[in-house]
Amino acid sequence: MPFRIAAVLLAGTGILFGQIAYPSNIPLVPAQTNTNLQPNANIKRYTVSGTVYNTLTSEPIARALVHLNGTEQHVAFTGQDGRFEIQNVPEGQVWITAQRPGYFAPNDNRGGSRFQVGSSSNDFRVPLTPESKITGKVLDSQGEPVEGIQVQVFGAQIIDGHKQWMPREGSSTDDDGEYRLEGQMPGAVIVCTGTRPRMYTRESRETYPPRCYPNAPDVESAQAIQVAPGQPAQADFTVDPVRAYRISGTVAGVNGNVGGWLEGPSGLPGMGVMINPRTHHFDLGPVPNGTWKIHFQEMEGRGNALQTEEEVTVNGADVTNLQVVLSPGVDVPVEFVQPAAATSEQASAGAAMVNGPNAGLPVVRLHRPGENVFFGNVPMAVPDPNNPPGAPPRQIFKNVSPGTYKVSVQTVGGCVASVASGGVDLLEQPLTIAAGSSPQPIIVTQRSDCGSLEVTVHSDHPEDQATLLLVPETPGLEASTMGIAGGTFTFQQLTPGTYHVYAVSDASDLEYSNPDAMRDISGQTVTIDPSQKATVNLTVVERKK
Repeated sequence: MPFRIAAVLLAGTGILFGQIAYPSNIPLVPAQTNTNLQPNANIKRYTVSGTVYNTLTSEPIARALVHLNGTEQHVAFTGQDGRFEIQNVPEGQVWITAQRPGYFAPNDNRGGSRFQVGSSSNDFRVPLTPESKITGKVLDSQGEPVEGIQVQVFGAQIIDGHKQWMPREGSSTDDDGEYRLEGQMPGAVIVCTGTRPRMYTRESRETYPPRCYPNAPDVESAQAIQVAPGQPAQADFTVDPVRAYRISGTVAGVNGNVGGWLEGPSGLPGMGVMINPRTHHFDLGPVPNGTWKIHFQEMEGRGNALQTEEEVTVNGADVTNLQVVLSPGVDVPVEFVQPAAATSEQASAGAAMVNGPNAGLPVVRLHRPGENVFFGNVPMAVPDPNNPPGAPPRQIFKNVSPGTYKVSVQTVGGCVASVASGGVDLLEQPLTIAAGSSPQPIIVTQRSDCGSLEVTVHSDHPEDQATLLLVPETPGLEASTMGIAGGTFTFQQLTPGTYHVYAVSDASDLEYSNPDAMRDISGQTVTIDPSQKATVNLTVVERKK
């Protein structure tokens, strides 16, 4: 597992860490358009303009790259005044994002702010937040610098409405024990050091244990640091070496080269695992007392992943003769039972939101409960290449690690009546996958009476961005979020049921799927009946962190 993480896309989450880099003197160019749709003379088109601005100072940002995504895609650059203009944009809802070195999109609308292009004003404000930095020193109790120790930042990330601490880029201390982490996203962070032998020899029996600021053994008990936009933060550590031990064993079931990495408590940085390519023996350390997870993986010639993970507890002695057996992941099919007839409005709504082979289909995801989605296996279903032409839609989760999974559904392309496997209701119960098994398919039964919800949002500061949240009460259905300005917005393809609707000025740290976290946030509850188009009026709730 590499320690430095430049850019990582989490499968099934739509979350991207990292940013583009391009010269600051890039020339301004005309807006460009890319579309696979045939021109429709009946669609009205408008000129969209706006300003990309600094959320800290409200000043315009020059030479920002602007993306407009809707039924068509357009790009443009802002001028010296921070203004952009895109012509010939079809009416309807669009997502607009901006990028510029030294800035991030606000935490709660990385997917873009949603705007309505139409007969009213099409001049929009697009926010960017200046990046921050974290610095500090790592010393021992004698005040001497500790050189070469890893430092890892974990940022608070909301995943499907629940907070997880996700690793970001790390660094190492220099010979003065100092580290510096540039390009940090504002918000709450946890800073941790990793393990490092006191001396770089195989016989070393002392190591610096992992610590999270200010002096916690893991992420869960650490103290979060609030990183302000455009401002530096500091986290200093005092670490002393402790007695350490080694973990050794053999990997079986190997047909070729195999690699591995050691994951510390709560995903703290560990170390790579060196495996002898001839004997498949491994010997790693020094490792302090604690519970560690070792990941092993080999790629066969056919591209099927052989993998396993071993949880090892070190308690005052070496762990020897560990026998690890690799096994292939399990393929889990997903079959869609579509309604006999769907209205043209529902069909066009599904196709507009999800193009390609998945058009009109809900998005099905697998999650391991309680596991960090960064370090865990996050399966993503893909169209089954063996599905005959004209057959009902079929997808497949490839190479899923054995274990217990929560199944969730995002009704982007179509609403659902049920999700089941072998008679088990997967919206209520977990899916258990056994090693070497051929699991029964996940059956997603769609319905033709999807509802919709039109939300009109009022704001005391309509020029500022807000976040619209739609949280279903039905277990297993994922919440939906929109980055918005004031206006009217529509959620389509909704499974009939009860939903909670909120509009907040800042949702970057809001666990919106946690009822306790939403207790003091005012919103509305609406029940959507089959085929109903419900309406709601909301006022943006101002949140100060």
